[in-house]
Amino acid sequence: MPWSNKGLYSTLRRAKQTLRQFPTGEDPEKKHLFGDKQYCPHCEEWKDTYKFDWKREGQPGNYTRENLQVKCGRCRRKQQIKKYSSDPHSFVFRRIQLILQPSASEKGGRRKCTLIIDEFMNEWQQQFEKLGLRCPKTGQMMTYTKGDGKVLTNISPDRINNEKDYEKGNVQFVCYIYNIMKNKYSEKILLTWCQYIVGKK
Repeated sequence: MPWSNKGLYSTLRRAKQTLRQFPTGEDPEKKHLFGDKQYCPHCEEWKDTYKFDWKREGQPGNYTRENLQVKCGRCRRKQQIKKYSSDPHSFVFRRIQLILQPSASEKGGRRKCTLIIDEFMNEWQQQFEKLGLRCPKTGQMMTYTKGDGKVLTNISPDRINNEKDYEKGNVQFVCYIYNIMKNKYSEKILLTWCQYIVGKK
């Protein structure tokens, strides 16, 4: 399925809308069930109940929301940033998790990824054993920093051939900036235009 800027997600992004019913977390049901304030044991503060996320329970596609997370949303995000920035493998694991979410395929206009997470991680491990953290396309050392916005040198899973999906033999891990530049065009087109830019100087 080719990408289309007329898709649902693209249309909503342009209109600055979301599919989430309560995008700011201010679901009145939270206060109805748990009151106005909740205590976060991590930062040791009483906070507005809206600052706590729902705890999803059950199986994908059949989640229930009966309880709130113990920690406030801010503390949970800090903990997540620390966890997935601790080493490159944890960082890549999280990036792959996000790619494998059904919503990611829908958003990108791709078919649902057929690789399971172990196969995806095996692609990363093979590259890491050969090159370490060196980007195979730019030669730059890749980073694994979360929480600082779009870090141009961060590790980014990339489809070698954009016409295909994430599948065995069609995955490489490159600097984020390279992946963005190659987003809609082939490597050949990207390299050709880079040569034009360098040649002009």
